Amino acid sequence: YYPEKDIEEMISEIIENYKKGKKVLVITNTVKKAQSIYNLLRSNKELKVNLLHSRFIWKDRNMKEKQIFLDEKSHAPCIWISTQIVEASLDIDFDILFSELAPLDALIQRMGRIYRKREYSEDLPNIVIAGSSGNPSGKSHVYDSALIDATHNILSEVNTKKLDERIKKMLVEKLYSLEQLANTKYYKKFRDYQKLIKLGYKAENKLEAERIFRRISSIEAIPVEVYENNREKLLEIQEKIYSKDALKKLQGLKELKALTVNIPLEIKDYAQNLISLDKEVELRIFLINLNYDTELGLLPDKNTENII
Repeated sequence: YYPEKDIEEMISEIIENYKKGKKVLVITNTVKKAQSIYNLLRSNKELKVNLLHSRFIWKDRNMKEKQIFLDEKSHAPCIWISTQIVEASLDIDFDILFSELAPLDALIQRMGRIYRKREYSEDLPNIVIAGSSGNPSGKSHVYDSALIDATHNILSEVNTKKLDERIKKMLVEKLYSLEQLANTKYYKKFRDYQKLIKLGYKAENKLEAERIFRRISSIEAIPVEVYENNREKLLEIQEKIYSKDALKKLQGLKELKALTVNIPLEIKDYAQNLISLDKEVELRIFLINLNYDTELGLLPDKNTENII
């Protein structure tokens, strides 16, 4: 555990492990940070490096998920940069993990992506965590600050030690103990949730319920560039969706989803760039007016002008 280092400062160590023939997994807390690390590494043409996160259209994301399994089975070294989506959804087995600081239970999920199907017998650590002085990306809006701070302290106590399942369980119990969280906003919110559940969601407490349980939702949208490049295909998809043939309808819906990306409405930079689809294609779906790249995914930079 490197308490003060940022994940960017691990680049040379990531490359060193790649050159040793290892399959390297890098996990960040946010898409933006994953894209940044990928940009730092892809400039080196000697490296085989890929990026996977939740802001790819489904067609590209599915291709990348297939590729990560192919790379895992290959004898060649590789570097994959990802986010939390690999924590539980992908049954991969890499050699070494570089991760941003995250709550201990999330870190343990990430640890499960390396030496998943093998015994590790080397003396050197195969898990490297960048603490970023307790301020990794995603602190407060992805992971609760209290959990990050507590994990930061706990990891310092077990640095360079071998973690078996018993120790992992003990550390997670310590993280969520009253000793760690009693005076935090996280614990206060937990107590509020408990009280609200006991109230049974009675009508007079509806406003309080909405205040405490912040509504987080997402929708599927097509990046404007993807829409422009697939206008004819979308007309064909529209015809299938409005067909009376059930199989054609299902095929159309599947093809439409392949061109969409999941947009979290609670993130302002995404939500404010959603626009309605024009009348040329009569599909009930939004467009997202942000740049899209097949290697990087949806980018935070807005297109220079709306083309719809």
